[in-house]
Amino acid sequence: QMEDTLNRALASYGDFSIKLDKFYSSMLFTGVKKRYVGISENGEMQTTGYEGVRSDSSDFTKEIQGEVMRMMLTDRINEIIPYLRDKIENIEKCSLREIAVAKTLSRDLKDYTTNKQNYILALQDSKLEVGQGDSVNIVYALNYPYGVAVFTDIEDLPREVQVDWDAIIEK
Repeated sequence: QMEDTLNRALASYGDFSIKLDKFYSSMLFTGVKKRYVGISENGEMQTTGYEGVRSDSSDFTKEIQGEVMRMMLTDRINEIIPYLRDKIENIEKCSLREIAVAKTLSRDLKDYTTNKQNYILALQDSKLEVGQGDSVNIVYALNYPYGVAVFTDIEDLPREVQVDWDAIIEK
């Protein structure tokens, strides 16, 4: 119905027509190309370009970002600050799995030679056998070299992780 109305209005300007792929009852743009979120007519939230849909974000981050966006799009702005305060106050109740950031190696470890990120340095020093295409988990840690504990499975960690909660909150 909306598509027909728009196309009738465009007809007076020439041979133009549009096809609507999606309709959102509420939408948020940030001004960055290909980064937006919308609520469909059936209440489903769809995101493009945000950490919540990126594979290299923790489940904790994805959950928070999704809920804050939903609050913004459903006129619950006044709930955002109390929600974030609660999440920060209770972050230490999260498991390592919830706060771990997944990374997929784009090449073999030996092929990372310059501008190495801290998790690559930690992997190269570890006993983990990983290579191109493998996924590893990263947790910011106070008691591990390079400030991160890297693992494929939590049971593989050589010692308990003293989580750097401040680094996680900052990120």
